[in-house]
Amino acid sequence: VLAIAALQLGAARAVGVDNDPQALQASRDNAGRNGVSSALTLLAPDADGIGIHPVVVANILAGALDAVVNLAGAPIADRPWTAKRKQLLWASRISLTEQLVVWLASREQKPDVLLSGSAVGWYGDAGERELDERQPPVSSDYASQLCAAWEDAALLAEPLGIRVVRIRTGLVLAADGGFLKRLLLPFKLALGGPIGN
Repeated sequence: VLAIAALQLGAARAVGVDNDPQALQASRDNAGRNGVSSALTLLAPDADGIGIHPVVVANILAGALDAVVNLAGAPIADRPWTAKRKQLLWASRISLTEQLVVWLASREQKPDVLLSGSAVGWYGDAGERELDERQPPVSSDYASQLCAAWEDAALLAEPLGIRVVRIRTGLVLAADGGFLKRLLLPFKLALGGPIGN
């Protein structure tokens, strides 16, 4: 969706990277509806979720690019954070983003902008304090460390002359997935109730 937005804002050609096959399909569908499908390339990482196959990238993306959208990362809320899971979460975000920046550095023509995923977890748990992007993280829990490292990996593109936009998303609310889908079962079982105040 963000890659499509980049195209609608004037990019001639954009690429999006995402682990979620449903998100990739939704992006393809939206691109078709918005008349930009020929200018959009969407990539899913390798089966292990931590790399983009360099031959595939070289063949598909040999031409000029105006924007790269990196939303890749293994799902964060669907399983307990065991040591093995934390390694996958780290590799699917930081390692993949580092590979992406290395690939961008190798290109003769660099894109103007890299839109890179992150999350509100960057801030850590601040309780009831109001936060904005000017404040440093308030705690150094795993989610905050993960997001900070992910953003740092993306910022490695700045010395290449690529503008980096960090996208700190919160919980994704969608009728067909995201956080709402996880909340649906308790409500179907009459166990749900008001959230918040």
